[in-house]
Amino acid sequence: MALMFGKLMLGSSVTRYPPEVVEIIGRSLPMPMTGRSARPVGLFAGCDEEGAPNPEVYHYACGGDDHILLFWNHSGESDNYIRAELGRPPAFGGVEVQSDLDYDVWDFWDWRYVGRVAGRNTLTLSVRPAEMKTLMLRPVRPHPYLLSTNRHVLQGEIDAHSVTWDEATRTLSGAFDVVARDRYRAVLKLPDSRWQVSEWTLEASDAVGRQLRHDRQAAWVELSIDSPENARLAWSVKFALAEAPSPAPAPAQASQGEPAPNLEPPSARLTSIQPGDGDWQGRCGRQGYLLPSYNGEGEDAVRLPTYISAVHWGENAAGWVFARATSDARALPLPDASGRRLGAVFARNTLDVYIETTDRAPHAVTLYCVDFDRRGRRQRLVVLDPGTLRPISPAATLEDFQEGVYAEVVISGSAIVRLTNLAPYDSARNAVLSGVFFDSPTPRPPQAFRLHEPQLAAERAYRLSWEPSPGAEFYRLLVFDGKGNSVVDEVLRETSYEVKGLSAGKSYRWSVEARNHDGVGAPLGEPASFVARFPAPARAEWLGADRDTGSNWQNVYGKAGYVLFAGGPDGPADVVHLPAFIASATATGERVNWRDGVLSGSYTCAFDQIMLHVTAKDRRAHRMTLAFASGQGCNSGIEIWDPHYETLLCRAWVAAPRGETRYVSFDVAGDVRVVLSRNRDCFPKNALLSAVYWE
Repeated sequence: MALMFGKLMLGSSVTRYPPEVVEIIGRSLPMPMTGRSARPVGLFAGCDEEGAPNPEVYHYACGGDDHILLFWNHSGESDNYIRAELGRPPAFGGVEVQSDLDYDVWDFWDWRYVGRVAGRNTLTLSVRPAEMKTLMLRPVRPHPYLLSTNRHVLQGEIDAHSVTWDEATRTLSGAFDVVARDRYRAVLKLPDSRWQVSEWTLEASDAVGRQLRHDRQAAWVELSIDSPENARLAWSVKFALAEAPSPAPAPAQASQGEPAPNLEPPSARLTSIQPGDGDWQGRCGRQGYLLPSYNGEGEDAVRLPTYISAVHWGENAAGWVFARATSDARALPLPDASGRRLGAVFARNTLDVYIETTDRAPHAVTLYCVDFDRRGRRQRLVVLDPGTLRPISPAATLEDFQEGVYAEVVISGSAIVRLTNLAPYDSARNAVLSGVFFDSPTPRPPQAFRLHEPQLAAERAYRLSWEPSPGAEFYRLLVFDGKGNSVVDEVLRETSYEVKGLSAGKSYRWSVEARNHDGVGAPLGEPASFVARFPAPARAEWLGADRDTGSNWQNVYGKAGYVLFAGGPDGPADVVHLPAFIASATATGERVNWRDGVLSGSYTCAFDQIMLHVTAKDRRAHRMTLAFASGQGCNSGIEIWDPHYETLLCRAWVAAPRGETRYVSFDVAGDVRVVLSRNRDCFPKNALLSAVYWE
């Protein structure tokens, strides 16, 4: 292990060290020559069962108000929460930083911003088994400043020079000692998200690669420098201020010795683990991808979607190209279709993939892992909250993935995907990853299918509905008849649809596919089946014509309800009192009054036909009586039709002498259309109707 100012491996040839061990040692040397060392905090505060001191926290004073804390988890089996009393005096087991200052905290080995903590509080972090966590604490400043570098565990104390802030030009400048062929990374902390980089100057040749990454949510900027040779490079970053600040970053875990609540904690769920070779196009990566060591001489091939601000690996990760050109089906095709390349990022024990998002919406992240040299690798996959390092998804084991495996997780908010090597030391010695892909989450299959049968004869359609599916943007509805012929193939945003044109007595099958924004659908479930059944047709039976009762209908007809047609275009409106089992009754025709002021002398008439439309609320039979009366007499044909099946139900004839009233009664069930036609050979030359009664 490499403890800051502590132990180094001795007695073994450096040529036999794995690359990741050499890298760790390189970041721990040279040892500080200041005469100061990291002291154990709370050395006598606790002992193990045998009485031997076992401190978990070490403190190194960098000078001024800058501090380095080391959190050491002695357990090799489980995560532990380790705390440091920041404002407490050393004599009582504390660190004693300035209690009236706030500090920004950076995790060196995991290369992440932990958050902001008050100097009077307790800093608590989750530390992995046998891990030494190295934390830089620098006081919050009202302007951008250098928070950390990755060159050495002192994080800028050795490799950063003459770092100064010019308030007049809003420029931070200095010089970095960079090492050949080793990416140098420096983090500049900003007061808040209003601060934006307007110009970055690096005094170096074009052969020196440079990259800037801005995490606006946490308000920090990372400068990356790739130099082909050792050099001291001068740099300057000029800033501009936006008009309105964004919300300040959430504070680090503090207060009362417990992790501070995350105002918007991330969430994650493991959705699938599927075997598959390297043919990723068409399967995933529709919105973006990162292929480690797949671009040129080992660089990553990257196209990130807008909702991903950055993807980076844990500090102990390394890239490797196993084959720059191969026909191996396990290798990933390059995005430009120029061939296949087999590459990976790997880590000795634990490989962390930091995924930083710009929103809180759910996004699918698919990881492609392949046991490229068939060494029997096994690795555990779990998603962590980057603030607390607590798992936010169930752990899963990837094994027997010599031919490749795709693991999809859905994350909401920034997260760490951790791959941990589970194989024996003498077998596969590292965790591996060959691709990261971004998509809309695959929606879950729709649930709770419902079939709504028509209740009335007027409803000649079946309504199909289902519950909304998480992650679905739209749905595809498929309906087939018993012979497999397509009846409906519709893409919908709603969760219901009325299927028309079905044949009574025939069987049908239907299923729904939920699709996301990329058009990817959840697997179709077993199709549901049904037989189209519609309410029975209407019925009507002629009960005969009654004698002339004149205006005394109240004693005989209309006990349940009635419609009395009022006379004349300028006269009163129709008198309508519908029974509970009738929804509506309307007649077309001209209103006439042949007895002034006498309602029973009114009627509706038409030169050719009168149409009476009656809509029922139930399927029971009820008596309907039609009244005919006029000063000229009546001689009309009566036909009753089923308006939905267009079926003639019954036919009758009415002849009312001049000045008299005739009542014609029918036993009717369901919706009907009554057609009254004039007798062209008789006087009067029109059709008429005076009233409709029900009982």
